[in-house]
Amino acid sequence: MTGLAGCTTNPATGKMQLATIMSAEDEAKAGAEAHPKIVEAYGGIYDDPKLGAYVAQVTARIAKGSDRPDIGYRVTVLDSPIVNAFALPGGYVYVTRGLLSLVDDEAELAGVLGHEIGHVIARHGAQRQTAALGASVVGAILGAVAGSSAVSDAVGLGGRGLLAGYSRDQEYEADALGVRYLAQAGYDPYAEADFLETMAAEQELDDRFMGQKGGNTADWLASHPATPDRVKAARGHAGATGMEVDAGDRNRDALLHAVDGLLYGDAPEQGMVRGRSFVHPKLRITFTAPPGFTLMNTTKAVIGFGPGGHRRCGRGAAGKVRSGPARTGTLCALAGGYADR
Repeated sequence: MTGLAGCTTNPATGKMQLATIMSAEDEAKAGAEAHPKIVEAYGGIYDDPKLGAYVAQVTARIAKGSDRPDIGYRVTVLDSPIVNAFALPGGYVYVTRGLLSLVDDEAELAGVLGHEIGHVIARHGAQRQTAALGASVVGAILGAVAGSSAVSDAVGLGGRGLLAGYSRDQEYEADALGVRYLAQAGYDPYAEADFLETMAAEQELDDRFMGQKGGNTADWLASHPATPDRVKAARGHAGATGMEVDAGDRNRDALLHAVDGLLYGDAPEQGMVRGRSFVHPKLRITFTAPPGFTLMNTTKAVIGFGPGGHRRCGRGAAGKVRSGPARTGTLCALAGGYADR
């Protein structure tokens, strides 16, 4: 791992910034190490070769319009209903089936991918690791790309993944890069702002359903808040490309054809979240979280987020029930067990 060396030029923006402690080789190694943990935490790879090939095709097109078309990307569709997408250093790109069910057309998907590729090209993960100086490399990267410690908790990384995600400036920078890449790839550059508005509406619906604000802390909005200022900035970047609205490709029919037959919601074999309740027919377990909690289902645990934030789940012994008064924080249920923290 390289040491600090003053300032360097950001390869995507051309701006001067503090040099990182990670070389490109370090980033690629960290991405490769994190890859199986990401796949495990998000329920494995979604088994649909046609859909996987389609997402890879869109990724290749948006990457060709980026500042680093020489980078090769390995695309994985994750078998998770959570709405999320991210890219790791080393060219690992992830999209959940939950996000694919929400995008309205190919251009919106390309905008999300362009945003995430922008993080990689601008080396935002390495910058966050430099800022952490003490968190593990993999933990810091997982925390940044996933935007929540929930994924780190689910795969046993714990406090090493507690980085809160990319900074506000990095998110706005990735927005600008994603919009630029959309235009350069021939897509409608306004698609990214359109999807941010869709996500904001989705979050509002979730909040109303769960009876609290910011209920789902594990999806794309956890690290990509769709504030009015951010949507306005994205539209401003789109206008700066000189392209008119709908002048670029949207390819809605292609997207709809690719997602035809896509599984929506929880996979039955992994158990199902229904409001504050979790049901697992195969394991014959069910429980209901206390009022004010929202649940996220993973392959190893069900993680509950309380009104006051979340803390790392204890693992305990499968089959044991740890009882006690419900408290603000995180509750965790494992295969055969339930615990509140």
